[in-house]
Amino acid sequence: MRRTRSILSLFIALISVAGCTQSPHTADTLPPEPPNPLQRAAIQQALLQATAEGSTDPTPVSLEQIALDSEYALATWTRGEQGGQALLRWEDGSWKVLVHEAGWLGLRRLTRLGVPGQVSKSLLDQIDPNWPSYEDRF
Repeated sequence: MRRTRSILSLFIALISVAGCTQSPHTADTLPPEPPNPLQRAAIQQALLQATAEGSTDPTPVSLEQIALDSEYALATWTRGEQGGQALLRWEDGSWKVLVHEAGWLGLRRLTRLGVPGQVSKSLLDQIDPNWPSYEDRF
């Protein structure tokens, strides 16, 4: 009976760990989930901190859209009349802004920044499914 419980405990522990992580192959096959309120707040806070550094514009950044896939997030933002995108990565238990700038980041830029191709496409699809039709313009 003890051995059965030990094996069952080990099995449950393995399932729990496996359910908390995604392999690169899993990330390519599972549809991305929309950000939950906690993720949205964490991404917004990271973006606010990153855009406040070195800026003389007192207008706050407004988070418009968020796309998530594996450990990456792509956010669109506005500040007054200006807008742009930010790429974030989940590192060491928090969201880190890798780049934020006015305008469109696009597929080429995301892949140059190290985002896998399929993840880049997934992020862009979530922001605007029509992105391939105007990708060359950016």
